[in-house]
Amino acid sequence: MEKGGRSHSPELPGYEILRRINRGDAIAGYLATDADGHRVECLVAQSSEAKSPVVDAPGEPDVAHPHLAELLDVVQSAGGESAVVIDYLQGGTLSALVRAVGALSLGQVITVMEPIASAVGFVHEQGFCHSAVSAEYIFVAASGLPKILGPAAVRALGVGSGETADAGRRADVRALGALAWTLLTGHEPPVGRIRPPIRVYHPELPERLVEAIEDPAQFTAAGFAETVHTLAVSEADAAPAPLRLVRTDAREPSSDALTAQLRLSAGAGRAGAGPPTGAEKTGEERSGPRPAAGRLAGIGARQRRRGRHRRRGRRALVWPAVAAVLACAVAVTAFMVGAGESSGPEPTGPEQIGNDKTLAAEPAGARDHTPSAEIPAHIGAAAASAKPLRAVTGLVWIRADMFGNADRSRLELLDAPHSTAWREDAGKLRTLRRAGSKLEGLHMSLLSAERIAQSSARAVVAVTVKTSAYRQVDDAGHTIARKAAAIASHRLTLVRRDGRWLISAVR
Repeated sequence: MEKGGRSHSPELPGYEILRRINRGDAIAGYLATDADGHRVECLVAQSSEAKSPVVDAPGEPDVAHPHLAELLDVVQSAGGESAVVIDYLQGGTLSALVRAVGALSLGQVITVMEPIASAVGFVHEQGFCHSAVSAEYIFVAASGLPKILGPAAVRALGVGSGETADAGRRADVRALGALAWTLLTGHEPPVGRIRPPIRVYHPELPERLVEAIEDPAQFTAAGFAETVHTLAVSEADAAPAPLRLVRTDAREPSSDALTAQLRLSAGAGRAGAGPPTGAEKTGEERSGPRPAAGRLAGIGARQRRRGRHRRRGRRALVWPAVAAVLACAVAVTAFMVGAGESSGPEPTGPEQIGNDKTLAAEPAGARDHTPSAEIPAHIGAAAASAKPLRAVTGLVWIRADMFGNADRSRLELLDAPHSTAWREDAGKLRTLRRAGSKLEGLHMSLLSAERIAQSSARAVVAVTVKTSAYRQVDDAGHTIARKAAAIASHRLTLVRRDGRWLISAVR
């Protein structure tokens, strides 16, 4: 018999339950197919102490974020239990990962905490609290990036803490500290007792991270994310490292490759018919940018079909006036930004080779560029580093800033003069400036980097970069076109000029 007294799979209308793939103290996850044959995961509350689910709350959060698992549906089982439906994310839960491998490395903790704290901060900005920030509600996508169950799903399952408003937000931040403690130690904090200081386990931890874990009351969730991110780009030992994915079902085909560590993709990637190679993705994540989850009442198969039609429609919304800009963007996808594309490639999972480090490159405030803004000191220091992997973290931020504001002054800090990269970027900037437009909301995150070759004057670095959704706007702020979020891999050739690494070519 399963935890919570369940001895068999639930019967959920509209879904065929295939098998159980996740089980925790509070929720069980079942692999299922919907009416269209798409694989999804159905989550059912396990605990008899779960609160009554909220089926139709007027103030229910309707939010979407790259690191919130999208709520697709809420259904009632034949036994009267509420179940929520999310995408099948393939990588298992974070709690399953900790049970399997124990404590994570500092780099892996950074990989989890920055996006999760950012997602919780986003929920707070919308006026809500999350109330279930723990490893059991965090899923690892096939890309190796974490997604936490959204507040609407938490309320539907009745598994949240029940706190509201300011108290709930403070509890969320405390829970972020507890989550980081759990990941670093490999076990949950003791119930009913003061947990041992994190320095007992990790005396070498950066002081600012210790403060966030031990005294989270001085932080907001967004401030927690900013602290983690600053560590990622300023502390060599805190550079994000790839997560080891957990196979959720032994019967999954080997092409999902979910027992392998992430490997950096050498190309666009695809889900192959056999074990992954360096040129293949480690699975296919059917997530990507989606419409925000709807209110709990009325979410169902029709909404999911509408969402798919909307995504197809967005790809067709390309204005003829920006055709020249689109021509520049055909082969450049995420890292070499092209303007005016209404939708880019669906995000796919990067692969990581060996033990090379994943590096984050989206500083706090990166979404609020102004053309005259100075480059933050830690970004400038990273870009000027003698180490090419560290320099790339700063170059990615500078690229997003340059295209986000159509600011040509950044070009000399980014590309080697008159190189292939310089000519291509200068052309894209001219196109933007002639159209009197810029790319609003653009920011980039460097997910992984691997040094392929290096001499005193030249280096080759393979990178995987996540580009946010953004829109091209004119001087009056009118939207010309939109582009969806995307993840892509490239190989950068860097050359040494005046004591700096600059990009000379991208392929």
